[in-house]
Amino acid sequence: MDKDISGSLENLPVAEKIVGHKWSDFGTEESKEKWSNPAKKVLYDFAPSLDGNVKDSLKNLSDTEGKMKHKYELLQL
Repeated sequence: MDKDISGSLENLPVAEKIVGHKWSDFGTEESKEKWSNPAKKVLYDFAPSLDGNVKDSLKNLSDTEGKMKHKYELLQL
């Protein structure tokens, strides 16, 4: 925690006393649930295996390149 955050947390009770209102939505389980990011609960697979059709296509391309003795290259325009 840096000095700025630490100072803000120290000043919070003083500010609450000045305005006559206690900040109740700070650090409670309810506020954590309310403001949580639901995407963080999902276990994403960033390296999924290829679909069977894609695997077949890649094998067929490789076999055809071997038979034709020509490497297929996609041109970027």
